[in-house]
Formats: sequence, C-alpha cells, structure tokens
Amino acid sequence: MIGNYSSDFLEQHKNNPEMAEFNSEVSNAVKFSLPDGGKFFEIKIKNNLAQDYKEYVPILRMPYELTLLEFKLHEGELSDGLTIPKTPMFLLCKQIDDEILFHICMKNTATKEWMILSESPVRIEGQWDNLKPIAIPRVRDGDANSADLMRQFTLTMVTVVIEFLAALNCSNAEIVDDVKPDLKLNLSRKKKGKLPLFEYKVLVINTQVQQVQQSRVSGKHASPRMHLRRGHIRKLENKTVWVNGCVVGNKALGVVDKSYKVV
Repeated sequence: MIGNYSSDFLEQHKNNPEMAEFNSEVSNAVKFSLPDGGKFFEIKIKNNLAQDYKEYVPILRMPYELTLLEFKLHEGELSDGLTIPKTPMFLLCKQIDDEILFHICMKNTATKEWMILSESPVRIEGQWDNLKPIAIPRVRDGDANSADLMRQFTLTMVTVVIEFLAALNCSNAEIVDDVKPDLKLNLSRKKKGKLPLFEYKVLVINTQVQQVQQSRVSGKHASPRMHLRRGHIRKLENKTVWVNGCVVGNKALGVVDKSYKVV
C-alpha cells in the first residue's frame, strides 16, 4: 500500500513560506515506496561501506536528480534499548554532481506532525575510491545525548539509500511504471482545498529467467512465484541478480507487494 507520506508532509507545511523551496523539491521528486524498514534485502556489514557495497553498487548515483524514498520505520529501529512504533518517513535525495544529499523526514506518531530531523542534509560525497567520511548532521533542537543516536540512525539511512541503488543495479530489476492515485479521491481532495496525492514508481524484479535457468540445471520445475517479502542479491561473474529470499501465496492471486513487483 502506498502511504503517500509526501502529500501528508506538504499538506502540513504548504502555508509556511520558509519551507517553499523544500516543499517544491518534495513535490517534484520522483517517488518510490519501499518495504517496511526501507530495505529490499540485507547486506551484512563486515568491514566498511566501500568494501561491502562496492561490488553491488559500482557507481554511487541516484536514478533521478530528485528522488524520494518512502517507507515505515520498523519498531525499535533507532536503538537497541528504545522501542518506537512503526513510523512513517521519507528520504528526499538530491544528486548534485558526484554527491548524494538527503534529508530525513519523519512523522511524530504522537503529535501527528512531520519534522525534518536536521537543518543540513546527510552527504554521500564521492565514489568508492575517494568516498569522504559520512558527515552526521546535528538534530534539530538536539543535545549532546542525541549525538550517538543520530549517528547510528543516519548510518542506517545511508544503507537504505545504497541498498536501493543495489536493487536498481540488479540485471533483472527495472523501473517500468507508476502507481497512480485514485482520480476521484484526488478530485475530492481538490474540492476540500487539499493537495493531490502523487504517483509512485514501481520497481519490477523479474525472477522467471533465473528460475528457469536453475530448473534446467537441477531438472526441477521453476517454483511458483508470489509476492516478495525479503530477498538478497547474488554477485555472478559478470552481473548482479536478484534471488528471492522468501515467497508466499499464489501467483494467481497477484504478484504486487507494496512497492515492487515480482514477475
């Protein structure tokens, strides 16, 4: 399900002149809805970002100048000792030359208010061979006790961005179509003076070729495909492919799951 968090954010801040430029970027960004937690898969960090991700993401570059990644934060994501409810959020990513900048925006589940966590964006600057240390921005109205928490959380969001790029880099993944908002609902919102809901991109992952190839080798039929919960990527000799991590249901019942399709 598409949360359309960006529309909710803009609705709250549309009358704030100080937010005009930021609101414009949110509105114009190409939007993706990601699975809960913001990740399609897990790449275990053994050494550092460059050593662990370089083989999956050869070039650190967003697919669009402005890209918005929307998802719900898992419970307990902020720290081991802190339990929080699932939290709507999005990352507004901007590609400028050889640098990816992104702002972290979250909804306070208690007050229902959207906030930008820091005044300055997180910066992923350079490529793997000359990648600069990730600068951790200061939390708005934060104190010294929040520094460690912000560092941990920021690095988690950096991996969300990089693993999104890793999914795009898979040879059997492509951006093909949009999830369009309901026309009647948008007309109703317009009559009420509300901003429209946005279209979201769909990342389509084709697992059929890979499964057919595997069945030819093993002599088994390709397993039926359903919606994807979590997968992983496999580095082959000359390409990177998506491998299903967990598949449930029946293809006859549909293959669309939240923000991506498996075909």
